[in-house]
Amino acid sequence: MIFFHRSRAVALLSAAIALTLTSLTAPVGLAADVRASAARDADSDLSFVIAGAQTVTTEGYAAQFQHIGLTGLITAGPLSILGELHLQNDRKYSEGHGGGYWLGANGTLEQGGAMLDLYPVTLRVGRFYHADEVESPYSLFVSSMPIGAPLVELDVRTPHLFFSTRSIELNRDSARGYPDRGAAIRSYGITAGPWRVGFQDVIVFVDRTFDLEYFINPIPGFLLQYLKRSPGTPWAISVNHNSILGFFADYDQPGVYGYAQILIDDINFNRFAKPDDYQNPDKIAWSIGGRVDLPSGAGRVGLYHAGATMYTFQAFGGGGVGSATDTRYGYVYYPDVEYTVDGEVRAIDPADNYIGYLHGENNLAFVATYDHALSVRPFPAPVSVDASLEYVLSGSKSPGNPWHQYNWYGEAGEGTRFLEDERLESRVTARVGAATRFGDWGFNARLTLGFVVNELELTDVDPNLIGPNNEIRYFAPGTVSRPIAELRLGASYALRYRGDAGRTRADR
Repeated sequence: MIFFHRSRAVALLSAAIALTLTSLTAPVGLAADVRASAARDADSDLSFVIAGAQTVTTEGYAAQFQHIGLTGLITAGPLSILGELHLQNDRKYSEGHGGGYWLGANGTLEQGGAMLDLYPVTLRVGRFYHADEVESPYSLFVSSMPIGAPLVELDVRTPHLFFSTRSIELNRDSARGYPDRGAAIRSYGITAGPWRVGFQDVIVFVDRTFDLEYFINPIPGFLLQYLKRSPGTPWAISVNHNSILGFFADYDQPGVYGYAQILIDDINFNRFAKPDDYQNPDKIAWSIGGRVDLPSGAGRVGLYHAGATMYTFQAFGGGGVGSATDTRYGYVYYPDVEYTVDGEVRAIDPADNYIGYLHGENNLAFVATYDHALSVRPFPAPVSVDASLEYVLSGSKSPGNPWHQYNWYGEAGEGTRFLEDERLESRVTARVGAATRFGDWGFNARLTLGFVVNELELTDVDPNLIGPNNEIRYFAPGTVSRPIAELRLGASYALRYRGDAGRTRADR
């Protein structure tokens, strides 16, 4: 007999929803309210949520804009089908369909796919938000930003063991000339009471969007990569792939959660084996933090820290001027830093591009958080409030160009580099938000205030160093300092239908 847990299906389906509600940089408000409503109503056979928000901001390309979200969720036993579409006139992208049919709005496919929950196995196929194993705004292997990606995911959870494998389609048939790319993300480990210890690895591959062996074979990815490339074998593949690995441990009890996580993109073993030889850079990231409930139900506080050395998450490149190479296998959704809207070249926000840690390479980050559910008259439902204060110190970043402005790392000298730029970006951001419900109606508000010094900006590669595969620009601290301010007000309405097919005989 096959058993399934509807509550577990809903929890897994809305994992990114919960992450969105606690994420510091996610657009908490409209998008979170849409997904939270759909997750809450997942016991219905059919639920539909429409939400809207008005934003006034100093960020982006429009001083004020509107945002509409549409979410539908169908549940039938162990099967759940989700679809989510957003429309906004923030001028971030071109109009969704030319000629004014969309009234100046651009559309984004957020989520759409099916999940089958046959405990202890869950399968997801489609476009979904996806999350890391650790619950943190600074998770390293999967960003805390709610970014939807086409994926196939197999997840196995028992009381003592867990294994998750996820294949993500990154680029296919790109109009911008990107090669077909994909990534496989796996996590496995053991559970002992409130403790978990796990191993995580990633393979980024170029020239295809899916690799069956990377997806289903539980052997660690770095071994698979080397064995698939073994010379002198009839099965050797012709391209190099990128391997990333790491570990985490966490502790989860009612009222307290803590974790530590490390990601290793590359490490310099020459310091041990060949101390007098060339010293490669360490490409690593780390994250640590947790949250605890305050006494007497006064809310919950959290404290988190993360950082990453220079070149972490980047592709590999080699050669010299005129013979530079670029493997295009960086741990990013797009092997680039810019796109064009109506003839205007715009930067891809690094936080929208990194698959892993949202602040990417070459930075230190600290954040304190607070959240609480308050009973406030005359609101019939609790008012959820949250606040955070974040400080991030960043150097240059290059999601698309290996070694930033250089063709080979050795041109900049040997050893690990970390926050060595002439100038550094400093960013302080405070956020406060509130949300509540009146029956099928939801309401939310969020205020963001901050200040940035030496803001990162796209920088051209030095003409004396540029090569045929080294044209992609990189982000470097500039000279602009400015305030940050944003106010968002949102509302949503949920429709639910539960037919006879979804009721037990006792319900009828």
